[in-house]
Amino acid sequence: MKKFIIILIAALGMSVAASAQSYNWGVGLRGGIYGGEITVRHYMSESTALNLYGDISFNGWGLGIGGDYEFCFPLGSKGLEFYVGPGANLGFFRESDKAALAVSVAGIAGLEYAFEKVPI
Repeated sequence: MKKFIIILIAALGMSVAASAQSYNWGVGLRGGIYGGEITVRHYMSESTALNLYGDISFNGWGLGIGGDYEFCFPLGSKGLEFYVGPGANLGFFRESDKAALAVSVAGIAGLEYAFEKVPI
């Protein structure tokens, strides 16, 4: 249950990544059922961003790095935006006695809320 709560909090957007109107850089967390990531985002313009991340897998164990090129669309509320874009990942994962090197391409879509008063 404790693991589920931690994953749920991460998945609900415990992101501190910044909005394009106020910041050029942001740092955040994102997660899912099998792992979590620390992300660093750089806004290249008001509507595009480069998001780099390091991945830790809880299913067996694994480490990975990746990046996404994101198209950002501000929504009605200040600090809330929708993003979508392509990405690529490189990872090393191990389960039982088997290890694998994974190279993949992916798509990403999500919502993000930037907290103005957080000094990160």
